[in-house]
Amino acid sequence: MLTEAELKSQLHAIVANDYRVPDSAPDGGDYWQVSLAMLAHLGAIDPELRDDLIYTAFTKWARAELYTPDQYRAILNTALDQNHLFFGLGERDTDSVFTRSFSILLAVLPIYHHRLTPIFTQHEIRTALDTVLRYFEVERDLRGYVEVKGWAHAVAHTADLLDEFAQCEEIDRDGLLRILDAIKAKLLAADVAFVAEEDERLAYAVLSLFGRGVLIERDLEPWIKSFAPIERVGEWRTRHINVKHFLRSLYFQAKYRHTAEWICTPIDEALNAISHFK
Repeated sequence: MLTEAELKSQLHAIVANDYRVPDSAPDGGDYWQVSLAMLAHLGAIDPELRDDLIYTAFTKWARAELYTPDQYRAILNTALDQNHLFFGLGERDTDSVFTRSFSILLAVLPIYHHRLTPIFTQHEIRTALDTVLRYFEVERDLRGYVEVKGWAHAVAHTADLLDEFAQCEEIDRDGLLRILDAIKAKLLAADVAFVAEEDERLAYAVLSLFGRGVLIERDLEPWIKSFAPIERVGEWRTRHINVKHFLRSLYFQAKYRHTAEWICTPIDEALNAISHFK
């Protein structure tokens, strides 16, 4: 297996070659062999290798439609396995978060592709969502940007993947409600303030879910109003900040995207109840 230094050098050469794997490369120009090496170093601490090279190469090759259905399946299954998404789960302020966070971000690519050209079964999509929700409930490292090491961003990356799941036809009413419950639970359980636009990414996922037209106002209005009041126990001030920012993001995104604009009224009521809580 390539070392990080060897992979980084190879990826620099690939970038210089317009993201084509040179025929002279050790793998003989096989982009899938390079992809397997990138999977092995998905949680590299070096932010250039992890974010600028590995993730960008995956994205470029996905957009170029280089991956086969079986390769997408391998990417998804690897990203969500015990050695990636669940690696070090429960730890805080350790480097294991980069493996988890970039595994969940990588999983966006096969799910996005599936939405355009279905390749997974209903069972596979629902099982993948179950796995992600189990992970999201337990994730405790909620840092955004980490000095020197770059983006951790576990909450934002999970929001991006939930956004994709919310648009999958295989996810039924029960699945959509579980996504809403998971987002609410994370907002209310977080003991750190989200300062790296996590609120916007979560709100975007919720609005995509609303856009499915599967849930009705009777399902959604009580969910919005249930954020208020904020109980004054534990880290209540942090919850107060996170919930207000999330609801505001949801409000303005609904206005901007002209999607489910009716939610602005219950959001107004919830924000008013939060702001005037005694």
